[in-house]
Amino acid sequence: MPTIGASITQVFTEIGVARAGEDLEPENMALGLTLWNRLLDLWNANGRAVYSEVFNDSLTLTPALSPHTIGPSGTLVVSVRPTRLRAVQLNLGSSTFVDVNVRDAAWYSEQNTPAISESVPTDVYYKPDWPNGRMYFVGVPSTAYAVRLWYETILAAVAQTD
Repeated sequence: MPTIGASITQVFTEIGVARAGEDLEPENMALGLTLWNRLLDLWNANGRAVYSEVFNDSLTLTPALSPHTIGPSGTLVVSVRPTRLRAVQLNLGSSTFVDVNVRDAAWYSEQNTPAISESVPTDVYYKPDWPNGRMYFVGVPSTAYAVRLWYETILAAVAQTD
C-alpha cells in the first residue's frame, strides 16, 4: 500500500504539476498534505460520511472512579476519543468476558442511583465530550478490570509517511 506522500505525488503527477518518477517539490507536498487533511476534516464534520472502527483490549478501569474519561488525556488513554461506543466487555480473569450494556442518555437519566459501587458493572452510558469522552458505569466498578472496547472515532490527521 502506498504512503500518503506517494498518493499525493501521484495526484500531482496526474494533474500535470509533477513529472512521473520525480520527487515532488516540498511546497507542493505540504500543500497536498494540507488538502488531504482538510478533506478528512470535512468528512469528520459530516458525522455520517466516514469513521474509523476501533477494537481496543489494552485498557484497565480504575476502581471507584466515576466517570472514566477516554481520550488523549483521559483515565483511559487512546489517541482519538470515541464518537460512539459500539460494545464493552469486562475481563473477569482467565479470559472470562462479560458484556456491559451500552445505554443512551435517556436510560441513564432514569437511574435512581447510577453511582452505586458494584463488583461488576452491568451498564455504561457514554457522553462524547471534547477532548475526552466520559463513560458512566452503572454500578461503578470496585475492581481494576481489564476492559475491551469497540468504538467509532473520527479519522485522525495523516502525515506524509502514513
